[in-house]
This record gives sequence, C-alpha cells and structure tokens, in this order.
Amino acid sequence: VDQITVMLIQEGKFYRCSDYLSLSRTQNQQHVCSSVSGPPVDEECRKKICEWLFQLIDTFKISRDTVAIAMSYLDHFLSSSSD
Repeated sequence: VDQITVMLIQEGKFYRCSDYLSLSRTQNQQHVCSSVSGPPVDEECRKKICEWLFQLIDTFKISRDTVAIAMSYLDHFLSSSSD
C-alpha cells in the first residue's frame, strides 16, 4: 500500500479536527479570556494565544515554526474535547 494512502487514512480516522470555533459562535457564549463559563477558546481568545506565543518565541529566540505546531496541538486538543 502506498505510504501517502496510509497517511490519508490515518488522518481521516485519527487526526480529524472538528470546527470548535463555529461551535462557540453558534452558542453565543462569553469570551473565555474574560470568563470561566463558555467555550474553551473562541476566535478572539485564540488570536490572543497566538500573539502571546509569537511574543514568547521572539523573546527567547525560538523557531517561529513552534507557534504553528503549538496552535495545531491546541486546535486538535480543543476539537477532540468538544466531540
């Protein structure tokens, strides 16, 4: 079996990522950045997390690719906990 085919199958089964941001929009809940109630992260809070991560990696001279990886982990975690 082709390696790409196997990877695509794995991605579809194990690495799917639901759209937790659209869920927070439809529920009309408060921003988590200012309240304990509501969705784990909404669009504004996710933006603040991303900006903070860029500030952090620029301060410590870490590869900027780290932010993309961290945001991917965050998205996958939040989408799996909302299923």
